[in-house]
Amino acid sequence: MFMSPAVRLLLVLLPTWAVCCGGLWRIWVSHAQYAYGWSVPILALFFAWRRFETLPPAQPPRGFVASFALLMAAVVMLAVPVLRIVSEANLDWRAPYAALMLMAEVFSAALLFRVGGLPWLKHFLFPMLFPLCALPWPAAIERDLINSLSHFNAAAALETLSWAGVFAVRQGNLIHTASGSVGVEEACSGIRSLQTSFMLALCFGELLGILPRGRLTLFFLAPFIAVALNLLRTLTLVMVVSFAGPSQLEKAHDPVATIFLLIQVGSTYGVALCFRRAPFKEPDQQIDVVGAPRLLSLRLCISCLAVICAIELFSNLWFLIREQRLSAGPRWKIVRPTDGGWEEIKLARITREILGSDSELALTRRDEHGNPWLFYGLRWAPGNLMAIPAKTHSPELCLTSRAGMRLVENMGRRLITLDGLKLSFDYYRFEGAGPIMLQVIFGGFEDRGEAGMDAINVRLPDAAERLRWSWEGRRNRGFTSLEFVAAGPIDENEFLSTAAEHLRLLLTREMQ
Repeated sequence: MFMSPAVRLLLVLLPTWAVCCGGLWRIWVSHAQYAYGWSVPILALFFAWRRFETLPPAQPPRGFVASFALLMAAVVMLAVPVLRIVSEANLDWRAPYAALMLMAEVFSAALLFRVGGLPWLKHFLFPMLFPLCALPWPAAIERDLINSLSHFNAAAALETLSWAGVFAVRQGNLIHTASGSVGVEEACSGIRSLQTSFMLALCFGELLGILPRGRLTLFFLAPFIAVALNLLRTLTLVMVVSFAGPSQLEKAHDPVATIFLLIQVGSTYGVALCFRRAPFKEPDQQIDVVGAPRLLSLRLCISCLAVICAIELFSNLWFLIREQRLSAGPRWKIVRPTDGGWEEIKLARITREILGSDSELALTRRDEHGNPWLFYGLRWAPGNLMAIPAKTHSPELCLTSRAGMRLVENMGRRLITLDGLKLSFDYYRFEGAGPIMLQVIFGGFEDRGEAGMDAINVRLPDAAERLRWSWEGRRNRGFTSLEFVAAGPIDENEFLSTAAEHLRLLLTREMQ
């Protein structure tokens, strides 16, 4: 059966991209700001299909250059299995996602260059690079950006309300009005619309055939549109609370977000139209692809497909074999205490949706000196993708940006041992208005096999530790976060010993 080079390229490139970048769907599911990622592969295929209709004549390389292109493709195939294993074992580590995307880019470029030379490589450069906009940003940069956007959004909203004569007071990322309060959470910081804006700019630039200078201008204008509309969305929600009361906030939140998303898409498209010099026309003539050199033999295509299938099979077998060697051991779970003066409190619906945990327990109490205490225990079962963003959460982001507290000092790690269970916590001190002094210990613990939760706080493991997990074949492990907050003048030793005492009431051991 005869197949053109275009069809053969797709038969090889599509499975390669699926193997290298298929894991990104976990990020798109667990991180709301990357939900647009589902549309990126579809758009990339559409852009590639459009460019297939206007293929320039192929100029395949000869001799050493052609052999070097095939060598690059082969090197990528050797690196992909290792990166797949590292990625599967560290779902919250973004570096392997970027490395796998790079491997897919290099493989595609090498194959396109081998078949069609520089003309084909240049022709398909945009659809080949477009999937990069679906990659997650480095976690540290993203956290700082969320914090900065939240502060800016809350401050700008307060200033605008003052100009409009609406009484409001800001505390951290909370805006208090006479009728109620509106919190600028991570989802409302503007990070979603900001990251979506870059994808929209690239997409409309390609669809409308905008020249490179116009595309670059649109790429820099789109984020300003996103930030401005997000500020208007925040103001709209504040006005809803001011005039209709806080009870209407949850009802209005999602419809308002949808409306402003549609406005953002329309506004970006409207700006993109300004850079289009002439209405886009489909090509009148098509290059005959059949006449291009058939340098990709059917045997080579089948061989590439076999290698890709072998890579996927190898990575799955690696974990199946390794996981059988892990001991199930005991497990620890969080229970509601019957002693200690704790009272349960309910988390807000939007908070539970953002966290996405399988179970949560929030408690409050007062000690003998009248100092208030809070406890938060959250559990994500094995395979729950919402554990991915949970591993990067910290009180530094939550208390400073949302509650208006100031971080006084990060005291480092503190180890608490409970009947053979070793838990390592990060210890913080915060200061608020009043002044209010807060002491916080926070730890995130991944199921490790031997003891359910390890002594190692896995929220920020180093690269060596992540590679060790990959070698041990650990993936989709359950995750538990524990947090104690105490307000008032409490000594460090008293705070830690009291926390350890109550942990014995809150954690119970169950054998499997």
